[in-house]
Amino acid sequence: MSKTYSNPGHKLDWLNDSGSDVVNDQMVAAGSIVGIADDAIVSTEEGVLSVDGVHYYAKSAEDQPFGTKLYFDESENKLTTNSGSGNNNFAGTVVESGVLSADAEVAVKLNWPG
Repeated sequence: MSKTYSNPGHKLDWLNDSGSDVVNDQMVAAGSIVGIADDAIVSTEEGVLSVDGVHYYAKSAEDQPFGTKLYFDESENKLTTNSGSGNNNFAGTVVESGVLSADAEVAVKLNWPG
């Protein structure tokens, strides 16, 4: 095995420097990627973020077809097709068909393609 290999990278330790506590299953922007908290993470403490895989998450009121790139709107805590002129972090890609504006959540493959 490579001497430089660390881990598969599906879950990463993250220092919560957001200034707010994070609840279990909350999406957070961590630098240029997003992750979903595996457990609650108190402000200034370290916790684990899932940064890979398919997750269901709240979405904005818009159609989101299969294969569409999604961005994380932190202010709304929802996924959107709008990059916010670069202010919303890229979150991943829709991986289910038939997601309509009335739907409350969407299946997203996190940080893919990265």
